[in-house]
Amino acid sequence: MHQPWTPEQWPTLQAYLRGIDLFNRWYFWEAHEAWERLWRAHPPQSDPARFIQGLIGAAAALLKFRMGNTRSARTLSMAAGERFASFPGIWMGLAVDRFRTDLDRYLASADQGARPMFGVDVPRIRLEGMI
Repeated sequence: MHQPWTPEQWPTLQAYLRGIDLFNRWYFWEAHEAWERLWRAHPPQSDPARFIQGLIGAAAALLKFRMGNTRSARTLSMAAGERFASFPGIWMGLAVDRFRTDLDRYLASADQGARPMFGVDVPRIRLEGMI
């Protein structure tokens, strides 16, 4: 279990930053594991928990997509998008709308049965306002 934390602590929140680093290197399962402790440190319907759950869902979607399970990837991506919907603008350093758009754009090809290769187009988490 992680100690209680606040969203304003994100620039120094090691588990959050570690999860982002893992996500950006395509270690989606490991990113999920890093974020899960943060998620569990808050009540499930709280903003911090829903935001972290959105990140976990995005990581799970890309993992499923990489494994070839496009249906599950789209379902997980939509659920992540729903969790992110109440976080317009920048939250915990993440431009949430841009990230959602990048994820949707990347997975949209699955709707037509295509499967893009993993590479430069895989969505990344870019943080703004780092110290």
